Amino acid sequence: MASTVSAATMTVKITEDIVLNGVNQGGTNTISIGSINEVHKFIKTVDTSSLRTLVLFSGTVAAGTLNADNVKYIRITNLDDTNYLDVEVMATDAFTYRLTAGTSLVLPPADSALDAVASGDSGSSGADLVKIAAQANTASVDVEVFVAST
Repeated sequence: MASTVSAATMTVKITEDIVLNGVNQGGTNTISIGSINEVHKFIKTVDTSSLRTLVLFSGTVAAGTLNADNVKYIRITNLDDTNYLDVEVMATDAFTYRLTAGTSLVLPPADSALDAVASGDSGSSGADLVKIAAQANTASVDVEVFVAST
């Protein structure tokens, strides 16, 4: 069966809009990502009891798993208007990022995206992502996940 989906260019635009003392201090950054033919977008409720997996990555596509080599854009948005959540991004190493109410975390392509070294070590590894998970702090939080792949 031949696919009827045509790849397209995705445009991502980030705009800050602020005028201080009569002078526009904002800016816009626009990037285009070509050959996107898969989009995974969903909203998931994340509770406070433990880390909940949002996205799994692997070298091959499997049920519920994305191929890290093909992922070109990732956005995680906290849809809550009050509570924060912690987002853990894991490769060989991991980091946790706190998303306050209404904020987003935008990540680069999933292949070789995480470059972390232990304290006192030198060099870098550039490991592929393996998982993104989240845990709410005070009360359950709705999270929007958007992933674009080639």
